[in-house]
Amino acid sequence: MQTSIERNPIPGSESRISYVGVDGAAALYHGYLDYKLNENALEIHTMTALPHGSGLGSLLLYVAALEAVMNCLGRIEAFNVAATARGFYLGAGMHPSRASRENIQKMDLQRNEFDIKFHLARNAGTWDGMARHVKDNAFKSIESRWT
Repeated sequence: MQTSIERNPIPGSESRISYVGVDGAAALYHGYLDYKLNENALEIHTMTALPHGSGLGSLLLYVAALEAVMNCLGRIEAFNVAATARGFYLGAGMHPSRASRENIQKMDLQRNEFDIKFHLARNAGTWDGMARHVKDNAFKSIESRWT
């Protein structure tokens, strides 16, 4: 297994946590998580973990949550959560953010544009959770799959 963390020391710059399996069956496992640290939260911009359901996403999220806790950040935010990943984020203790829901509700759409608003509410919103809670849940997921 080869795990690496590329930290960008400039505040607000993107960093990456990546995992690449090296030998045998482990070579099938690979993924990454791109994030930024802001003054209030760790922001997840992109995450890919393959194969799906392997627990690799939990490992990446755990390392990111650990980074948030070590930097005294109370929240983790995930942007544009894919429909297929909602259950994963719910299991990690995250939920659609209140600010995201309120922004979509304020949109001035015509009656025939309701489907756009509905799509945005389900797919384009930010999800968030308390960093320590996300860290603990991600660890429990790793522990239940890999031990």
